Amino acid sequence: MNDDLLTSDIDTSSDLVTVASFDDSVSASLVMNRLKHAGLPAVLSQENVVTWFWYLSNAFGGIGVQVNSKDAEAARCLIEQHERLTAAVPLPRRLDLKLKLKQKR
Repeated sequence: MNDDLLTSDIDTSSDLVTVASFDDSVSASLVMNRLKHAGLPAVLSQENVVTWFWYLSNAFGGIGVQVNSKDAEAARCLIEQHERLTAAVPLPRRLDLKLKLKQKR
């Protein structure tokens, strides 16, 4: 059971909808926190299973970010916006140089 569900503002009487899934808990947590910051209660599902059994992440469907069904459309819009913003952020110079060196090999 996800401990976040015990302390969240999410309405567990309504259906929870998975609006995104990730292979790692860091990415999933970033999106969940973005949704919470925007006022949409969200929780992670399968986080512990995927963290412990990372090699089975695809079999479990990854770590799901879940919201109330009534908030699903707004959550998807925020996630798309988050992905566009993070994709536009340039890599740190040092990391960018490492990647270029690997590509030349």
